[in-house]
Amino acid sequence: MEWFLIKKIAVLISVFLLLSVLFIFYQHNQPPVAKDITNSKQAGAINVLTIEKIGGGWFSLYYNHQQEIKLGFLEQNVLGTWEVNSVDNREEAKREPFEAGIYWNVESSPGSQKCYYYGAASNQIVEKIKLSINEESYKVLDLKSSGTSNVRYFLEVHDDDECGPYHFKAVSEGGHLIAEEKVFSNTY
Repeated sequence: MEWFLIKKIAVLISVFLLLSVLFIFYQHNQPPVAKDITNSKQAGAINVLTIEKIGGGWFSLYYNHQQEIKLGFLEQNVLGTWEVNSVDNREEAKREPFEAGIYWNVESSPGSQKCYYYGAASNQIVEKIKLSINEESYKVLDLKSSGTSNVRYFLEVHDDDECGPYHFKAVSEGGHLIAEEKVFSNTY
């Protein structure tokens, strides 16, 4: 009788371990979803604009509680759940979150030589965002719909160890300048 009980316990432990390994394997094969970002205490996200895989890494653009648009770098923990990690928390110049209905920012990636130029436009008059880096010719950035609101966003990634100088322009369909930001030095 004792041997039978030990055998039964060993089988139950084996089944539990097998199910745990299968669950963790399943979790590691799942892409991140908006709930992963909104559940992250570090991000403080209330609305996720996008989750994108760029260059082998996952990134998210989201609104935080202060209505600022932030860029989050996503990483999986040992159990396979996604966490917002390495969010750039440096002091930024104080400005209105949506000047003329437009928000833009620049961040550098920790541990790699990449610069992320990103932002959003709630102003429906904005037709396109133009970006010039190191005083080169302007590149027109795609404004993508977030699907959850009238806010359109953009994210541009450059392989560069220094972010800037740069010049953002928001332009209407007729080519009129709505807003701009020009930074003359490498600030990041």
